Amino acid sequence: MSTCTVVGLSAPSHSAFEFASGCALACGSLRGVRIPDFLQELRPHLLFWILEKAFGALVIAAFLALVEQFKHHLDITTIAAVFGCSLWLMLWIDRKRGSSHRTEVEGALDRQPLADAPDVRMSYIAGDRRSKLIFENKRQNTTATIRAIHPLTSQAFYEGVYPLTLLKSTFPPLDFGGSVECEISAVGDGPSLEAVMEQGGPDVSDWVVIDYDSNGHEFSRCFTLYKNSDGSIVWTPGTIERRGGATGQHPQKQDIISLRQKLSLAVAFPREKAAAQLYARELQEEREKLRRAFDRKPAYLRAGAAQLLARQAYGLHLRLVDLVNSYTPLPEELKFPLSEFAAQLPEDGWTGCQRHAWRFQKEFYAHRSEVQFQLIDFKSEITEMRFPNHTHADMLILALDSHHTALVDQAASLSEDRERSATSASDQT
Repeated sequence: MSTCTVVGLSAPSHSAFEFASGCALACGSLRGVRIPDFLQELRPHLLFWILEKAFGALVIAAFLALVEQFKHHLDITTIAAVFGCSLWLMLWIDRKRGSSHRTEVEGALDRQPLADAPDVRMSYIAGDRRSKLIFENKRQNTTATIRAIHPLTSQAFYEGVYPLTLLKSTFPPLDFGGSVECEISAVGDGPSLEAVMEQGGPDVSDWVVIDYDSNGHEFSRCFTLYKNSDGSIVWTPGTIERRGGATGQHPQKQDIISLRQKLSLAVAFPREKAAAQLYARELQEEREKLRRAFDRKPAYLRAGAAQLLARQAYGLHLRLVDLVNSYTPLPEELKFPLSEFAAQLPEDGWTGCQRHAWRFQKEFYAHRSEVQFQLIDFKSEITEMRFPNHTHADMLILALDSHHTALVDQAASLSEDRERSATSASDQT
């Protein structure tokens, strides 16, 4: 009999039972959706109330339509099934709504103590003998009682815990606008907080966590420590958490590739240092040999070399002035003629300006090396420069001008020495 009834129920294409069954299936397909969040978003709106009432009326109407449609051959099994499905659906919705409401209430109750918790702040005052911690409450109509001050924690790749040796273990209630002081006799093995923080680096995070109570609720708060250039220490408060929930800000992870490169350089440093010292000794020996050979060179040869180098310096000065005056605006390679551009080789895509700048740099370095070789004791602004550098073209023109003048004076001084030597030799003869 139930088989015949199912066939009879499925015959009408637009029956009320078919419509109600479709609604039930649609509601059942929402089981994969987060119904509490969905209801929570819709509950404040009028549309939710209308849909809730309309759905209940729809279920009742569907049941009445079913009775009217099949009143001559009712099937008690079908009626019971429809009634059971409708009842289960309505109870399921009520249970979901109840659990969502309980979640909201529990969340509100859980957040309420944190929202009304005392706003406890900490500050630090350094003293000649002992330093002080000062606690203040910045929230009205609240009272806090300090229960514990946890050790100073410093963390980078490793972590260090420094217990604070306090001269007070029990604190009075801290009302709004009031303050409580506590002296510190030692921080770990160090004499003061400043001494401990001096041992850390820029990648070290320091913090202190305190515990306090208010109206039967237990709270914790983390204070991050920063040291200024003037030596003062700033205690930056974190968020108020339930007891045991406050923690410091962990430092960022370091680059292991960079660390390994630094370690390899550290391992190679003794070998490189020994090689550099050996090279420095050999260079010094070669300089001494060159100095002795230079002293044996006749004065007229040294004077001639100085005059030739002075002409080269004057030629470089004129060339740079001509290049600067030939281009407006001044290109980057001419604005800083001694930049790293000199290390590059000419390329097919270079402009004429770039090729002129490269040729000037090449001749400039050759002239400087020749001056250092021919005139060992000669010093000027050009010979003392470090290369490459970002000396502006105008400053380099002035430096070449003074360099040329110094070479001319050096040549004149060597010529006078030659004349004095010649006069002394003639007098002895």
